Amino acid sequence: MKPLVSPEELRKLMPRLSPAAAREYAPLASQAMLEFSIVNKKRRCAFLSTLCEESAQLTKWTENLSYSASRLTEVWPRRFPSLAAAAPYAHNPQGLAEKVYGGRMGNSKPGDGWKFRGRFPIQATGAEMYKKLARALKVPELATDPDSCLLDKLIGFRVSAWIFAVEKGCNSWADQLRMEGGQHDRATLTEICERINGGHTGLAERINYFRIAKQVLHNDDEDDNRPSPVVPPVASPVQSDEQESSESAEESQAENAAIVSVEQAGPDLLGAAVSSDKAKAFGAKFFAKHGGALATWLGVMYELHKWGVVVVVLLLVAAGLWVLYHNRKQLAPHVIKWLK
Repeated sequence: MKPLVSPEELRKLMPRLSPAAAREYAPLASQAMLEFSIVNKKRRCAFLSTLCEESAQLTKWTENLSYSASRLTEVWPRRFPSLAAAAPYAHNPQGLAEKVYGGRMGNSKPGDGWKFRGRFPIQATGAEMYKKLARALKVPELATDPDSCLLDKLIGFRVSAWIFAVEKGCNSWADQLRMEGGQHDRATLTEICERINGGHTGLAERINYFRIAKQVLHNDDEDDNRPSPVVPPVASPVQSDEQESSESAEESQAENAAIVSVEQAGPDLLGAAVSSDKAKAFGAKFFAKHGGALATWLGVMYELHKWGVVVVVLLLVAAGLWVLYHNRKQLAPHVIKWLK
């Protein structure tokens, strides 16, 4: 079974990673991706390109909260409208975390802003998010001692995969990608960026990483005996049996209507010719001679593609009736003579 991403593929996508880090991270990323159904190439490309931008190619696993005063006024202009307001928090990560995260996102106690700051390749931020992760991943330390979880890189990849696939619902969006690089793909990647980032920060870089991922990641394999992925807690909507039956009935009615309309378009002379004793005798003789071969051919075609046979037969019948109808004046004397 091929891994969902190999160390070599990871290094091509993230050249800032050392060979040793790529060897360590690739199987852990594959395990987390498999757990949350990030399996097909569209999802893998979307997920890994998101990791590239969010974590600077997996080189940053914690949020950088050490900013200059001028930078603080750019990142949080409402909280720091002037350099004087930003000065106490410049290069003061803990104080800044309490200022910008305290009292929200489930952070209710003093120190929660720093304790539940952003961590992991796709950052989890706020006590509320860490509690959700602890329950979903069955890792209670995420809610009590998140710093200790940084030591286990698998937890980081599982957190990132869960946020991408379950919390933000990006698997279904990735499935809509056409892998062509056009406006449709750009719009889809923009939606994924908004869901993960809350805005368009790094959108151009994400799109570029996605373009590289398409080139370096292996294609989907149909015969590698990969086990079925674990279904994530939030499943994608599926059609009900009633909807499927309704759609099948509508398709069947449409096909039958098409056949009837074609048959009714033919002249009465054609109906007389088909129902005549001479025509029936000719049909019996023809099928006695060639029926076996014809049945064998139809059987093979049926097994190859059952619906394909139906479509081909309908097209042949329609084409034959069309030819007869449009040449009825020329054929009528010959048919009458043949019936006599």
